[in-house]
Amino acid sequence: MQSITFVSANFNTGQPGSPWTGPNAQLVYDELNNVLAIAGITPNGTNSQVATALTDYFAPLASPGLTGSPTAPTPAQGDDSTHIATTAFVQTAVSSAELPYTPVRQGTGSGQGSNTISIGLSTDGTDQLLAQYDSTPMGPLALRDYTDATYLKLTGGSLSGALSVSGTITGTGDIHTGSGNTLYTNNINAPSGTLSITGSNLTTTGSLTVGGSIYGSSNVVDIMYGTSNGWKSAFQNDGSFAIYNPSGTNIFSVGGSDGDIVTSMPMTVNNSLYAYNSPPSGDSSTQVPNTEWVDNNFYSLTKYNSDFSTSNGGVINLPWNNCIQAWSFDLVTSGYTANVNFPVAFSAGPFAISIESCAGDMDTWTNNWSATGFTINVPDNSATTNGNISVIAIGPR
Repeated sequence: MQSITFVSANFNTGQPGSPWTGPNAQLVYDELNNVLAIAGITPNGTNSQVATALTDYFAPLASPGLTGSPTAPTPAQGDDSTHIATTAFVQTAVSSAELPYTPVRQGTGSGQGSNTISIGLSTDGTDQLLAQYDSTPMGPLALRDYTDATYLKLTGGSLSGALSVSGTITGTGDIHTGSGNTLYTNNINAPSGTLSITGSNLTTTGSLTVGGSIYGSSNVVDIMYGTSNGWKSAFQNDGSFAIYNPSGTNIFSVGGSDGDIVTSMPMTVNNSLYAYNSPPSGDSSTQVPNTEWVDNNFYSLTKYNSDFSTSNGGVINLPWNNCIQAWSFDLVTSGYTANVNFPVAFSAGPFAISIESCAGDMDTWTNNWSATGFTINVPDNSATTNGNISVIAIGPR
């Protein structure tokens, strides 16, 4: 807008007034249209549009209601005046060092209740910072220096004395009891990961349930169960199971890398004892044989009864399903021949038959061999045709 100075007419002195020309009117019109354009208003010939533009677009000086994202100059840090505090000023103040004091606001401000909070040092010489809510004492405030020296942080730390927990301790780090100290617990549950106890003893008077593995250091017993009379049993870190007498001597062990059973005391087996490594055939060492080795080197009673024992004392079973039959009888011939039955029938014809006359002067021979018997023949010129005959026959069972 152009700056023009207008003067009024003075009739006493004859001073004419400043003329109102068309260009002057155009300057005022253009300036007012610019105000409407900034406010987004299109001129419509009414006389209230400029007032509307000033009211809706421009904020009043008294209690303006700003919209959008208004900006303001950022005051210098430490400014304690009525200047507008921008977000930059607040962020810098928040990220700066902690306040050296705790501000307390009593319940007398706008929108607050009527309660009053009082904070002050104790007067009993303990120098505790006490708090009171109205007339109710809240006790001493736990400041950071006190909690750091008294309580265990959630992020870990060192604990002295006894820790009593009625719930569950869940952690992703380590729990150290320290040298010579003991960790007592009703249940130790490691659903995932590893429960590792190094350089200390795990002592339990109840049950220890482990779903995975328990590992110890390279030179200690992993799991040991003790009794009141001093005897102990242990699962050891080499994979073996051992029993120790009250003097600490290992008197029994089983397993380990070689799977041996070593004992210096009598051992009673009430069920089955398995030895998976069979000794070599003919072994004569102190190694315990398994049933496979016994079956390959000896006949069991069952196998002996099956292979050799018979209900007839004159029949002897042989290996490979053969047998020997030996018996004697009094021969009575009929026409110089006699049919003889075996005490036990063979499964097929015999391999050999041997007969002998007890009288010594009877000539005989045999024929018609079968699984059930044979025929004895006595020649007509024999000194005798009757007498006691002994027979030995060999054939298949």
